[in-house]
Amino acid sequence: MAEGGGLVRYTPTSRIKLVEELKRLSEALKISEIMKRWNTATEITEAAGNDNHAHNFLIELQAFEHFRCRVNVTSYGKGRENEAAADRMRLEIESRTKLGVQIVLVGVHSLKTLRAAYPNYFSDTSRFLKELDIALH
Repeated sequence: MAEGGGLVRYTPTSRIKLVEELKRLSEALKISEIMKRWNTATEITEAAGNDNHAHNFLIELQAFEHFRCRVNVTSYGKGRENEAAADRMRLEIESRTKLGVQIVLVGVHSLKTLRAAYPNYFSDTSRFLKELDIALH
């Protein structure tokens, strides 16, 4: 509703009933509590350090448990695209038998841009929690 798009099928069409359902589910599932814990429990490791000239980032998300995960970020400067692709393939092969591991290679201008483009990989739940709070109140 906030975005002006169509309603999700099988959800209440009344704003009041929709907020009631959202509140009930949010409380039953303890969404705020879980997401706040997950946000603060995340460890972010930069395997290659701060490379100010990096344009490619290899992200390895390891979700160990529901409340804890680690994100390894390896940065690659220009001219290292083949190395980045080879490392991605190696990690994907190594992770085939592991649960909760995701590998992605992205090209952006900086780590800051990367965090903005992929907040879910850094467990940044603050925007979601803010939108949930606005919807419930």
